[in-house]
Amino acid sequence: MAMAMVMTMIGNKAGEIAGEPVNFDPASAATSTTNPLGSADFTILQDGTYDANTDGTWVDDAAGLDSDKYEVRAVQNSGDAVSGTLNSWIAISALGTTWSLTPPVEAGTKNASVTVTIRQKLNTDNTDSIVVTFTATNLGGGGT
Repeated sequence: MAMAMVMTMIGNKAGEIAGEPVNFDPASAATSTTNPLGSADFTILQDGTYDANTDGTWVDDAAGLDSDKYEVRAVQNSGDAVSGTLNSWIAISALGTTWSLTPPVEAGTKNASVTVTIRQKLNTDNTDSIVVTFTATNLGGGGT
């Protein structure tokens, strides 16, 4: 009886490790805003998708996806300061995990580049990254 329990536990552990392959599609993203009141946002969602100006997916097949088995990290490459958690592996929030760049207060443009990486918690070789380019512009005079 004890042998059967051990085999079952090993089988369950193997099932946890065999997650859906992480694969950003498309492999790059850009997000922008031309509005002094808005922000350029990039959001990873639990359903296997991401939101930006051009939306995409972060897994090969999202059917039955358990996003609790994955974590995400963003590292700023360059540019103006982006808001959101940076340089730490974090859970993918139920409401989406978001990074943002707000426009300058005066007329002008802010730019930033961030690499977002998703990995499977129990199989850290199952990982992929996307470079996100942020542009946030204030046209001045109240924006558009």
